[in-house]
Amino acid sequence: MTAVSPPYNITGLTLYIDTHILDAEEDASVRLRRLRQEGWIELQRTDVMDTEIAAAPDDKWPSLTEASAEYPEALGPMVVGHSRVGFAVVGSEEDVDRLDGVFAVLFPNVNRATSRKNHIRDAMHIATAIW
Repeated sequence: MTAVSPPYNITGLTLYIDTHILDAEEDASVRLRRLRQEGWIELQRTDVMDTEIAAAPDDKWPSLTEASAEYPEALGPMVVGHSRVGFAVVGSEEDVDRLDGVFAVLFPNVNRATSRKNHIRDAMHIATAIW
């Protein structure tokens, strides 16, 4: 089968990727990217991805930025200190509840206020995908 240009999506399946998928070499990540290139699935990034890439080491930043630009960006509810102004939407109480619920499932017994930035951003990726 020859490659088709995304966003052709034969299966109608859209998956939201985390930053590590961009350059991961394990079989599952390589297969996901290939399925997208072949037009079987759509892969999207959330607005959180570029926030994470901004903190990447200088030697990785250019390649990660270029790779992330290949994917459509889904804008999620803004979280102060984690979202980029202009690349997120003003959230509602429902959005706060969704993020809190996702965080509680991912990181039970962890206080969100004192958790690692990465934990909050992982929850943001999933909450945006649910949104």
